[in-house]
Amino acid sequence: MTKFLESILQTVGLEVLLETFKDNDFDDELLRQIPDCPAGSLEEHLFATLVPSIGNRLKIIGAIRKRTNSKSVTSSVQQISDGDQSSQEDNIVQYLVVTPPTATPPRQEENIFVDELQNIPVSPDCNVADPLFDVKRIILTSDADKGTTKGRKLLDDCVETNVINFALKNLIKRRTVNHLVKQYSYYPPKYVKENLAQCIAVQLFPSLPDSQKLDIINLFYSESKLSNSKREGSDGIIYRRIPASGLIEDRLKYIRRKNEVKCRVQPPNVESCQVLDPTVDEEEKKSWLLNSTVPISQVTKYMSETYCLRTSQFRNTNNLAEMLDQWPRLLDTPGMIELDFKTLFPGKCDKMLLKWAAVSVQICSYAEKIKTNLDEIGIKKPLSNWSKDDKTVGALVLLPYLTASSAYSKKSKKRKKITSGESAEFFIQVVPVTHDIENFRTIESRRKQPFVLCVGELGSLIIHDSYVMVERKLVKASSLINAVDICFKMFHVLQLQFPDECYPVWCFFDHSIYQTKEIRSPPSAVLSLGSQITID
Repeated sequence: MTKFLESILQTVGLEVLLETFKDNDFDDELLRQIPDCPAGSLEEHLFATLVPSIGNRLKIIGAIRKRTNSKSVTSSVQQISDGDQSSQEDNIVQYLVVTPPTATPPRQEENIFVDELQNIPVSPDCNVADPLFDVKRIILTSDADKGTTKGRKLLDDCVETNVINFALKNLIKRRTVNHLVKQYSYYPPKYVKENLAQCIAVQLFPSLPDSQKLDIINLFYSESKLSNSKREGSDGIIYRRIPASGLIEDRLKYIRRKNEVKCRVQPPNVESCQVLDPTVDEEEKKSWLLNSTVPISQVTKYMSETYCLRTSQFRNTNNLAEMLDQWPRLLDTPGMIELDFKTLFPGKCDKMLLKWAAVSVQICSYAEKIKTNLDEIGIKKPLSNWSKDDKTVGALVLLPYLTASSAYSKKSKKRKKITSGESAEFFIQVVPVTHDIENFRTIESRRKQPFVLCVGELGSLIIHDSYVMVERKLVKASSLINAVDICFKMFHVLQLQFPDECYPVWCFFDHSIYQTKEIRSPPSAVLSLGSQITID
């Protein structure tokens, strides 16, 4: 029979599809099953074949659900309107559980989440045009298979806190990727992995802003991209493809290794591009900058006009100290690091100095909320007694402890776990007033990347002098905040990687303060802290 089918198509104005359904023996019984097909199922894909338009499919499914539930919804709404306003949401959920639309109702705990998914607000920037996965159903089904309620509890916590912690991240990764392998083999297509990451962000974190949804998408899957690097023994630049990354890719690689699945070999996608030789004009200006420090206006002009040459040389050097000696005005003339950073990231240069006062208050509130142990950090003043100035300094000191994650140093053959204290030291080192800064500068050799050096008292959050140190060169800063600002910009201008020891801290600045979009997949601890920060 096709009376129900004909009625639904007439309701949505799609009578032209009737013959297509009939030609494929699609009757009323099959149509009623469509709204409840599992995401990614064969039935769902066949229905998409019959109705290629996403909008038309949604119209048909919506009409079926409306027709199926119209009578029972009317009676339920009447009961709710007679009751207390505060209990309306509970009544609606109760109705959804007691009178599910399907003829064969699934488990009660799954019904709640499935119905919630139908009402999730999808933001335009993070929209999943054709979702293949019902993430909450996948997690709850796995709960039932394993005989546990761990997944349900973590999802409840996620609804309450709207924060992705390590336990939730790990559970989502394991269960969704296991489902992915069952449905699409060990090598799922790129669009499927992208779709899964989008479904996780939109379905599990519907109330997050679009930018934070995109962060979660990139945490779970970031597509491959090209990166330029210098070919050894050559003057040219080659473009190497950086493989796709994220938690989904990591889990897939683990499962392949565990099951001894051989990797598919793909031809390299490499293109070469020669670096243009510097012009005579650029060489003359570089020579003038090497020997002159005044007038400042001329220094600024020549530094701006040699930006491309300088950037190319820093990108292709293996000797940072030598390159800094060739461009001494970059460090000894105030404002030159900022000048290059402004060229690199227009509109981002003043983010730290403008926003930090408000951000520091929010960081301190979060630290107080989670009851951070200040004694372990070395701060003697209770957080509740901090002044506004204390918070601008103290928030920087707290960051390595608030963004701490299970990080390991890659510098030695034995992978050594990085502690919060080590992370703090590689980010900002505070030394007492009696410390010999010049002697420290000459003997320091552990840290090759830039870091902040302060003279002051950590216990009372009093800072007297602040510096940025790189390759045994000191750059004086007007304040601790200014020093962190210069240090961050120095990483980008000198084209250096963030150190392993304090990678999450600098990721927080890159991702939440400057928002350069250079870090596509920040650590989960950074995302958790970032979700508590509101930047106007």
